[in-house]
Amino acid sequence: MFIGWARAGADYEPAPYKVIYRSGTRIGARWGNFIGFLRWQRYLLATLYKHREKIAAVHCADLDTALVGYLFCWLFRKKFIFDIYDQYSSSRGVSGYASRIMNCMESYLAREAHLCIIAAEERVEQHRLQKGANAPLILENVPLEDLGAEEIPEYSGTLHIGYFGVLERRHRGIEDLVAFASSRADIHLHIAGYGAREQEVRLAASRSGNITYYGPMQWAEGVALMRQVHVIAVFIT
Repeated sequence: MFIGWARAGADYEPAPYKVIYRSGTRIGARWGNFIGFLRWQRYLLATLYKHREKIAAVHCADLDTALVGYLFCWLFRKKFIFDIYDQYSSSRGVSGYASRIMNCMESYLAREAHLCIIAAEERVEQHRLQKGANAPLILENVPLEDLGAEEIPEYSGTLHIGYFGVLERRHRGIEDLVAFASSRADIHLHIAGYGAREQEVRLAASRSGNITYYGPMQWAEGVALMRQVHVIAVFIT
């Protein structure tokens, strides 16, 4: 079963195994999302409790779901899997005392998990994780094997750059990519995703022939598009 939060601008294809929580909360609103975040936590816990007899393990993505997921697994003796895409505080632009609290919680949950999954070797030190027998599983967010390097198109005078992910307002450099592509005749920028900068990207694409905005894409569509570009812009925290 998949439990997801479809925030403003996001959508999921319907399927029997999907449980979707829908709200108008915007991605990128940061502390403005706090009440919406608490409602999502309540919904998540209620859904897990409702299906507790059928659940053997809970696979949580980032701190958004890990707090409630760990609590549920601890109470009902289930396996807890913690999948860390990005350091939570960094990817959301949180600093100071709040970031230290988030980082400590993230590291604690990663060490307590039956299985912790991280996106790169460098994250072991970042999250203060254990090595040896309890080492995390390192699994790339977008494995290069899925892209098929032999399918990269030939260069014909225009360099195609792709960005695929959340259009966060801060710390992603999306505005720099857009400005760069708009100023160069030999660059074409392909952007897929949704978030706080969506309208900004959509407007830039309407004004410049060097930018194409695709909106949210399913995994298979995104991988197919990745095969058509020369460079993939990635965000690492």
